[in-house]
Amino acid sequence: MRSRAIVALVSALGSLGVILALAAPAAAATGPPFFSTEQAGYAATGARFQFVETTVRLPNAANFASEVAGFGVSAQLWTQFRVVVLGVSNTTTAGNYNAAVAVFNRTTHALICSTAASGAQKCPNVGSRWTDGSVSFAPGDDMTLAITYDRSTGRDHFFVDDNTTGVELFYSGYVPGTGKNYTQARVGAEFAASPWGTFTYTAPAAETHLVTFRDSFLVTYSGSQSSFSSWWTHHKIVATSDGTSAGTVEVRPHNLLNVGANFGVYPQP
Repeated sequence: MRSRAIVALVSALGSLGVILALAAPAAAATGPPFFSTEQAGYAATGARFQFVETTVRLPNAANFASEVAGFGVSAQLWTQFRVVVLGVSNTTTAGNYNAAVAVFNRTTHALICSTAASGAQKCPNVGSRWTDGSVSFAPGDDMTLAITYDRSTGRDHFFVDDNTTGVELFYSGYVPGTGKNYTQARVGAEFAASPWGTFTYTAPAAETHLVTFRDSFLVTYSGSQSSFSSWWTHHKIVATSDGTSAGTVEVRPHNLLNVGANFGVYPQP
């Protein structure tokens, strides 16, 4: 069953046939890996992306307390100047995950706004269910995360769907404006508060499965849609001790499966 976000995108494009007619991926292009201080997953480049979606079953974060202090799963869209992040995260003590949207300045790395912030850094028009504690997501729940950029209105739409319980969150208060070019889409596991943050890592005795992302789905400005394996270029994102290829690999994704739509993320010994 397609998510609310895909249904909304189809409505915006005017025809389900526009989407489905382009479903078969073209020859996949593989690029060099990206290295990060805090993220492990996949990125797509070489196109302008108006939509990114993924589905994940939330692990019990407490199982990883000996390796990290907390983590989340996210979908992201990047322009040359900004990064928008939709994620659900948790500490590695027993408990549920919480959802948030955050927008960063890609040049300075400063937080522009967040649904979880207060004062001047709080994003506009955030619904109370994002902040009042009434909505959280339990370990074991099957979650779909999606971001859509409406080019006609210049508005970003964020969808969090709990496929296990039917609980949904939606936010559309952030309006970057028309004419924005989201030239990178990402899906992955996060271990810090921003895409450039750092985290304390204790290596497990053996490679350990953290989480699997499924049914990852991208749509370009021209309406082309596919998984990470398509005519656009996909890159592994590898978390290392210093965010470079010279650093110690801490968390990495395995190879893409299911025609490029699925992959697992694994802390490294």
